[in-house]
Amino acid sequence: MASQNNHKTSNFWFGFSLGILGTGAIVYFFGTKKGRETMQKLLDLTDNFEETINMLSEELTGTTIFHEAKKDSKNNFSSLGSLLSKIKVMSPPR
Repeated sequence: MASQNNHKTSNFWFGFSLGILGTGAIVYFFGTKKGRETMQKLLDLTDNFEETINMLSEELTGTTIFHEAKKDSKNNFSSLGSLLSKIKVMSPPR
């Protein structure tokens, strides 16, 4: 009688690959000048994303997705762009 191996495959390699990709993205976006420029462009594109989604939703369905109170609380937090600027200033010169 043949023995069967019913071992479940491990997700180690999948997790390892995701870790490598994530680390590579972090190193690129925060470690290189071109990466910081790319991150700034992405932040500029998504700066008014909530308002754009609300406008589209209101035109299509007549209701908004995000409430106005959320927009006011947005001003209480420092933006990611200013955080990136601080990181750029504090990073050692090359």
